[in-house]
Amino acid sequence: MIGFLILLFIFVAGFFIMQMLIYRFAKKNIHKYTKIKWFHMWLHMNMKKARD
Repeated sequence: MIGFLILLFIFVAGFFIMQMLIYRFAKKNIHKYTKIKWFHMWLHMNMKKARD
């Protein structure tokens, strides 16, 4: 259980770092960013479904 929580924390931290990097890059490349954003939202929804 604790191992799972650590893994989840690493995943969330990595996700936020990715978002930051993508956001900085997105200032130059808005269209790619929106596609990635939608993909992340879709992925997040699927993760929630999998958990329930």
